[in-house]
Amino acid sequence: MKLALPLIAGLLLSSVSCAGNGDSNSVNSRVPGGWSSASVDDARVKIAARNAVAAQASIDGTGLTLASIEDAQQQVVAGMSYKLRLSVVKDDRRQFANATVWAKLNGTYELTAWSWE
Repeated sequence: MKLALPLIAGLLLSSVSCAGNGDSNSVNSRVPGGWSSASVDDARVKIAARNAVAAQASIDGTGLTLASIEDAQQQVVAGMSYKLRLSVVKDDRRQFANATVWAKLNGTYELTAWSWE
């Protein structure tokens, strides 16, 4: 029994480390809880982006408008998290921002990170 636990642990670790084709993105997309690509045209990604912009606009106290979603990644959590690269219009100028949004199981959205590029 003492030998069985290290053997099982070793097998589990080797199966995780061999999960991809050497590309770190493919490994992350196969690991439970890892980030994977998401379509910028996905309806859920669009809702997350609109919620991110609305939340940041209320924090900034300024008008922000979503111009486009440049890139999106998703991560399965208790719900779904989205990492988004957004193009927004602020003060009549287009700017880029990175946002992380948590789509909760109860159907609400929470902006968990926002940074300007």
